[in-house]
Amino acid sequence: MDIFTPNGASRVRVDQRIAAAEALGQAGDPRCDAFAPELLPVSGMPDVLLGKHPVTVAEFECFIQSGGYRDRDAWGKWWDVKEKNGWTQPAEWDEQKDHLNRPVTCVSWYEAAVYSEWLADKTGMTFRLPREMEWEKAATHPGGAYPWGPDEPTPELMNFDGNVGNRTPVGIYQAGAAPGGHLDMAGNVWEWCEDWYREDHDKKVTSAEDIDIGARRVFRGGSW
Repeated sequence: MDIFTPNGASRVRVDQRIAAAEALGQAGDPRCDAFAPELLPVSGMPDVLLGKHPVTVAEFECFIQSGGYRDRDAWGKWWDVKEKNGWTQPAEWDEQKDHLNRPVTCVSWYEAAVYSEWLADKTGMTFRLPREMEWEKAATHPGGAYPWGPDEPTPELMNFDGNVGNRTPVGIYQAGAAPGGHLDMAGNVWEWCEDWYREDHDKKVTSAEDIDIGARRVFRGGSW
């Protein structure tokens, strides 16, 4: 577990950290607890906590196993969207389950939002997707362009540009942490935000189906 600390990670090559983390994912990673995710404060936003890691496959599996895709109440106004698309699990799910402590992928904005609502219901806490300005605040380093500061990206700082060739387990890049300790805010996977992105900012988005004006949800970060 020491490889998931800044000091421990600095003593082990990144390829060895990835291999060890993959093995831990097979055995059962104690960091992947859907009902007790590690949350860290966002500087300057006293009422906001953001997950230290992206949501993992193991965490999302809890949603699936609990019948989340069959729970009409959990989906609420998005139920018809789910039915229309025939979603019963993320794409490539069998392959994803071979790597339980990697971030979950192939998840639409709706699935991510409903997962948040489901988690809030199960824990009695308030969970939602981050607003774009909250995500940006957590990812911004006052001393440079990247979450960790001014240094250019390297394979020790992030999973990017195909340098690994796939997603990596969460928590590998301790040296690439944002100021508040949040990880994988650059590289590995894109992350959904709550906000609408609008190509035409003079028109108001009124519903999820109002996409003719080019409205989409915001995603931030970057992929592997």
